[in-house]
Amino acid sequence: MGVEGNDPGVPKSVMCGLQRGALEGADTAATSADARTRSGARLLSHRSAETATVQLGRTSAKRRDNRRMSERLATSLVTDATGAARRTVVMLHGIYGRGRNWAAIARLLTARRPELAVALVDLRLHGDSPAFAPPHTLAACAADVRSLIAHPDGWPAPADVVVGHSYGGKVALALLAEDQPPTLSQIWVVDSTPAAGEPEGTAWDMLGVARGLPQRVATRKEAVDGLTVAGISPDTAAWMATNLRRDGDGLVWGLDWDAMEALLRDFFVRDLWPVVEAPPPGVAIHFVKATQSSRLSEDACARIEAAGGATGRVHLHRVEGGHWVHADNPDAVTALLASAL
Repeated sequence: MGVEGNDPGVPKSVMCGLQRGALEGADTAATSADARTRSGARLLSHRSAETATVQLGRTSAKRRDNRRMSERLATSLVTDATGAARRTVVMLHGIYGRGRNWAAIARLLTARRPELAVALVDLRLHGDSPAFAPPHTLAACAADVRSLIAHPDGWPAPADVVVGHSYGGKVALALLAEDQPPTLSQIWVVDSTPAAGEPEGTAWDMLGVARGLPQRVATRKEAVDGLTVAGISPDTAAWMATNLRRDGDGLVWGLDWDAMEALLRDFFVRDLWPVVEAPPPGVAIHFVKATQSSRLSEDACARIEAAGGATGRVHLHRVEGGHWVHADNPDAVTALLASAL
């Protein structure tokens, strides 16, 4: 399946940080409990609102399971082991993903900038976050994030930066389109577009494929095989299978396909160029263009650069890699964030 146009999509290659471990021995536990870092540390999943602390290389992470907290997004907090954080950076994943997709970057960033904490957020209907009530739209996702920023639970410092990848990048932009946007200094849009367009691309195609498969399977391999037979690449199929959850003696998809369709349809409908060309006072918008991805066209890049020339607060950065640039080139993404935040 190709990478096309505005697709808020799924990875062509897998994967970074905690997500790699989620594919190893995955038939023995639910996705939320089987993730591991490349250094071998485990990310614990608590069934209560208590906090688990885990070592991630040179950093520590606190995992707070908010599933029992009404109307609250689930987050993982990553901080340097020194506990010196004075600012919090919120990171948002793409469609079908979860916050831990960015765990490797969070670990690297906090090691380089110990005054930063990183909150890895599961968007509504994803990971360990609740579904929330419809409508399922970019604006609703942005409102969820705004509420989280306004009422953080256990964060060492207020959040003033939001980094969003793909679908999460457009959610970040939508934060600035609200009547009362949160007080932020920077928004980072990683390989996503502010433009509207026709539904297309890998993520959109995935809906039809996934709906046509058995919704209950005995093993993850069964789901992966079904996806690959339907034309999904093995890497993408394995990544999608991290969304399976244990249900009795089998596994079921943890994604609501109708709700995913609603999220994607709104992604393609929303035109957020007005935010880019007239950002709220005091906020800088940074776009990251992955050089091997077509998500952000050259025409869009030229328009972003024009907005930067007019406002002085819109910036375009090019980083070598594909759409999952944080997995393809984590050192470059980390260096860019560390130098600009």
